Amino acid sequence: GVKAAMGNQSLGFLDSWLSEIKKVRNKHEKKIFSKYAVEKKRFEKMCEANVAEQVHNVVNNPILQAAWARGQDITVHGWIYNIQNGRLTDLDVSANALKFVSPVHKLTFPNAVSKGDEPIDTLEDILEKNEDWAAAQDPAFLRSLVPSQKPTYLWLGCSDSRVPPNKVLGVGPGEVFVHRDIANVVHASDVSSMSVLEYAVHHLKVKHVVVCGHYGCGGVKAAMGDHPHGLIDHWLKSIRDVIDKNQEAISRLPEEEKFDKVCELNTASQALNVAHSFVIQRAWAAGLDVTVHSWIFRLGTGTINNLKLSFSKPADLSRIFLLPKEPSDVPPFKKGMVNPETEVIARIATSQAPERSKAVGDGPLQAIQSALFFGLGIVGAVAIMQVKGSEKEPAAEEPKGWFGR
Repeated sequence: GVKAAMGNQSLGFLDSWLSEIKKVRNKHEKKIFSKYAVEKKRFEKMCEANVAEQVHNVVNNPILQAAWARGQDITVHGWIYNIQNGRLTDLDVSANALKFVSPVHKLTFPNAVSKGDEPIDTLEDILEKNEDWAAAQDPAFLRSLVPSQKPTYLWLGCSDSRVPPNKVLGVGPGEVFVHRDIANVVHASDVSSMSVLEYAVHHLKVKHVVVCGHYGCGGVKAAMGDHPHGLIDHWLKSIRDVIDKNQEAISRLPEEEKFDKVCELNTASQALNVAHSFVIQRAWAAGLDVTVHSWIFRLGTGTINNLKLSFSKPADLSRIFLLPKEPSDVPPFKKGMVNPETEVIARIATSQAPERSKAVGDGPLQAIQSALFFGLGIVGAVAIMQVKGSEKEPAAEEPKGWFGR
């Protein structure tokens, strides 16, 4: 992403997402280019600058400010991962209180909890674990990852910390491209997920897009209730739409099966959203071989259930969602025409829950449904971790560290 932002080639929809990195480039390029003559070093420093700027974006965010105002103990860290040696570097740009918020972004909160100069936890124990992991890797293998990535799979999953894609799939670094969010929701208007999808399909040429939900999903559970959660309720609306559309089938289920069923229906519906996207349909129009799959993971057994809902061509979609080049490209709807989407969603809504001790395979993809862990997949991390807080808030000041160098 940073490399693309340093260039001038148009990448389509992805350019909208990269515009934020271009702002970083615009701010730091003159200083970096005057100080470093070697292109590789300039690239590395721009990656560091991007991480540092994203830390500032997180720190200035109203959500984090509100958390600090109510006394929540939370610290924002800026780290960067070196693919060549497998090691994380702390960029020494971190914040744990309202005093680190930029004055122009700082909001006033009534009854805000004051904090003093609480020392920032540098998370040395986590960095030491990374050192141990990096030392155990084959140096030649790590070096082989540097030139480029050629993953076969794109994983669109939930942000839940209990469902790490590489560990669940039993694959190593470079084999799966990953995007995660709350409840594996895919919004056509979400620039982040659409940018990931476009980059993975049109530039990395992945052949399989896997939308993977999980049973026991907290986002789905929240959508099934009526308690307000704030901003996240906007995100959860699409799950509530799924529940609304399938209310009759869900209501006929025993109470203990409803949660699992809604998790399945949400995953299937998000796979439909991916297939409906202009990114996938444009890929098919260009002759790219890409299939969208719908899977769901069970935490208690570590196994994946294939919902047997996949899309590999326009004929798999309802005609109303097809994006024609010309109006005449889509045949008019006629009474009696079969809607393939309606049939498959109805099947999932009325099917019995799978046995909890079994996983369902997916042809050639079944081999990757194991549970082996192979390392970290972080390439420029902004880590948010819990730490202890305290009393008093001194005057505002800029975070020390990377920007002071």
